[in-house]
Amino acid sequence: MPKRHLFRALCATLTTLLVIGLAGIPRPAAAITWYAKPCIGFDQCEDRGYGNGGYSAVYKKAHWNMYGGHNCTNYVAYRLGKRGVPQFTVPGRGNARYWGEHARTAGYAVDRSPRKGDVAWWYDNMGASGHVALVESVNLAAGTVVVSEDHWQGNFNWRTYLITDITGFLHVGASASVESPPATTPVTAATPKITGTAQVGRKLTANPGTWESGASFAYQWLRDKKAISGATGKSYTLSGNDLDAQITVKVTGSKPGFLSTSKTSKATANVAPAVLTATPVPTIQGEPKVLKPLTAASAAWEPAGVTLSYQWQRDGKSISGAKAASYTPTEEDEGAQLRVKVTGKKLGYTSVSTVSEPTAPVAAPDLVMAPAAKPTVKGTVRVGEKLTAKSAAWAPAPVKLGYTWLRNGKAITGATTSSYTLTAADLGKRIAVTVAGSKVEHLGAAITSEETAEVAVGVLSATPKPTISGTAKVGRKQTAKAGEWGPSDVKLTYQWRRDGKSIKGATKAAYTLTADDLGAKITVKVKGAKDGFTAVSKTSSATKKVGKGVFTTAPTPTISGTVRIGQKLKAKAGTWKPGTPKLAYVWLRDGV
Repeated sequence: MPKRHLFRALCATLTTLLVIGLAGIPRPAAAITWYAKPCIGFDQCEDRGYGNGGYSAVYKKAHWNMYGGHNCTNYVAYRLGKRGVPQFTVPGRGNARYWGEHARTAGYAVDRSPRKGDVAWWYDNMGASGHVALVESVNLAAGTVVVSEDHWQGNFNWRTYLITDITGFLHVGASASVESPPATTPVTAATPKITGTAQVGRKLTANPGTWESGASFAYQWLRDKKAISGATGKSYTLSGNDLDAQITVKVTGSKPGFLSTSKTSKATANVAPAVLTATPVPTIQGEPKVLKPLTAASAAWEPAGVTLSYQWQRDGKSISGAKAASYTPTEEDEGAQLRVKVTGKKLGYTSVSTVSEPTAPVAAPDLVMAPAAKPTVKGTVRVGEKLTAKSAAWAPAPVKLGYTWLRNGKAITGATTSSYTLTAADLGKRIAVTVAGSKVEHLGAAITSEETAEVAVGVLSATPKPTISGTAKVGRKQTAKAGEWGPSDVKLTYQWRRDGKSIKGATKAAYTLTADDLGAKITVKVKGAKDGFTAVSKTSSATKKVGKGVFTTAPTPTISGTVRIGQKLKAKAGTWKPGTPKLAYVWLRDGV
């Protein structure tokens, strides 16, 4: 059969099945009677009491694998899924035309008798793709139903339809959570007014005006058109957060049997800052004297919660960095008059600054008095020796003394105690010490000693004579024992000698005697050196004359070979020690 004939046959079969499936359901009229929509869009509907079951927060998501966004099938699928109804449509099919047959195939009843919670279904008189909506209420006497619905490329709304204009109703189970429709007659409303002064800290009051008799009111205050959290009373006290904003109030009137209505007032003028009620002038406590601390004192600022900042002034000019509640005058302040400016700040209030009365001219500081005599340096001026600073008494007691040692007039890093040990860096330099006296609330003083003579080369404090241990025979090892040299870190070098003459290459702490040493006397010279010190050499006493060495291993030779005339015999000497000696062989016959 040609493909076009097969397609026509399939279409005819599907049409027949659909007609059979709709048997018993009278077809609605081609034209629909349109009633006015009580609301359009999520926000307007919610404001007027028409809900959407939370769909407004998730409408962009696809439910039951429908198409996300505004469309009728996605909305009804969401509401049914929320009630626990399992999916009975074909996934990915947003077309509502076939929902009736899908529901019937799934075992649900489909007829022309509506109930609250049913799915209202249009087959062919609401566009080519059909339409579905959720039945919110039924009025059999009027022959109408109220539905909530969404539309492809349209918007969400509630609406009344004639039952006879709807193809059928899918009985998929009513839900107690389905919204009941409010009355269609709104409460008669008036525009509210705000009384009160638009200033931080002041109270505003909403006057709802004349509304429907018996209406009850709910209030929501707004700041620049945004709801203020918790501001739901008839009155509202302005806070610092409202500064420069415009305030409105939305009044919602409700009455049983009537549609709730909301009205918003005109905006106030921009909220003005409040005025601090107590701004006391500060006083300065303390003696106006260099190095004597001063403190700014002030009575309480009001209302509570005022934050204070400080700026100290010298003869009316701000002192850089002097921004704390206390200030210690410096030598720059001597003779000047000091003031302190205190600034009070609080959110929503106009900041206020007050300035204290000036102090008397700042007096000169109390002084630390150095002794008339310069400090002296005691000790031997030589590398490795310790120098000590000596100073006469300072006044007024007690005075804390600090020390700085100088090398040719420059401070020596880390040399800050009363004594100092000379190092190699001081060699040839002149040393002095500065003694500084300090005392709380007093101006300190410092005095420097005379310089020492140039620092001389140091002398090693311990240079012991070395000793030699070991047997004075060829092949035996001799070891030099240098002893303890001082001060610490003396570098030692060695030179071994044969009969007073240096042995080439013998410069370690140990030396092994050779055949060249036979009959000679051996000594070792140890030299100690340290930066800044005079090097010193010490020579050990001589050993006895070096005797011949003794083999530590002298094995008995063996003979190998066949003992027969004409055969060669071979001597095996074995391993002799120490070293590799030169061996000589003598063959004997019967010991001769």
